[in-house]
Amino acid sequence: MSENSKLKFIDLFAGIGGFRTAFERSGGECVFSSDYNKYSQITCKANYEKY
Repeated sequence: MSENSKLKFIDLFAGIGGFRTAFERSGGECVFSSDYNKYSQITCKANYEKY
């Protein structure tokens, strides 16, 4: 990867976003998140601008 490119990932079965947080703190960019559980969806929407 070049210096300017970010690791792009999708967050399936996102839960409350623990893996997403770890990847973003490592310089990654989440391009899609999904979870079936309505309470997980509410939490992720509250914690992440792009959910």
